[in-house]
Amino acid sequence: VSSQIATSQPIMAAIGPEGGWLEEEMSLFQARGFERIRLGSTVHRVENAVTAFLAQRELLKENPKLR
Repeated sequence: VSSQIATSQPIMAAIGPEGGWLEEEMSLFQARGFERIRLGSTVHRVENAVTAFLAQRELLKENPKLR
């Protein structure tokens, strides 16, 4: 997954609610081709999760050895 995140191609991310996604929602995302990733063991507020995701994407794009 990290190699896909690290591309320059557009991606779509679904950053979930702090309480987590419902199983039905997770099944729908999976059926649409989404892959589940975690930003660590901490539960982030949505605004922080977006920032963390974008920062990790940039880090992986700029440092191929991390992929």
